[in-house]
Amino acid sequence: MVNSIVYSLKLLNDGFYLAAGLQNGNINIYNINSGNLITSLLGHTASVNDLVLINSGNLLASSSNDKTVRIWNLKTNSNITVLNGHTSDINSLKQLSNDVLSSGSDDKTIKLWNITSGTLIRTLTGHTFFIDNSLDLLNDGQTLVSGSRDQTIKYWNWTTGQVLKSIKTGCTIISLAILNQAITTAG
Repeated sequence: MVNSIVYSLKLLNDGFYLAAGLQNGNINIYNINSGNLITSLLGHTASVNDLVLINSGNLLASSSNDKTVRIWNLKTNSNITVLNGHTSDINSLKQLSNDVLSSGSDDKTIKLWNITSGTLIRTLTGHTFFIDNSLDLLNDGQTLVSGSRDQTIKYWNWTTGQVLKSIKTGCTIISLAILNQAITTAG
């Protein structure tokens, strides 16, 4: 087997397996206890940048520099859907509801997909530079937060596509996570 750089990791629901998205386009599934390679999910033709478990862990979504999102059935280790529509590398994924998955791309857009049908619901536009690993969802379940190399953080009502707030940070954003607890400072 040719060595490849790991671009993304996802612990699978049962905790005994780990999915690794590789630079060569493969997704390797490893047994955590033994370290053995169980299987490789093949289909992407470029690096796998993000992995997300969906539908209670029965499905795995992967995003890639091949401009696609793939949905994999983890029981059969098969690719069941390919989502096409981005025009550049897809860096981040976030499940928004049982049936909706979002993807952020170097094409400066966020696309919302129906997981069941594989259809594009809408495209969110407003960022002026790449969207890296920077999508998250607020606890309200309605507000998608995105960060971009354009130095902004945007809050979206993902059900309507409306930008609720845009914050100019003065910093290039390549990763973003929403903290769901209050932060206290020592002092």
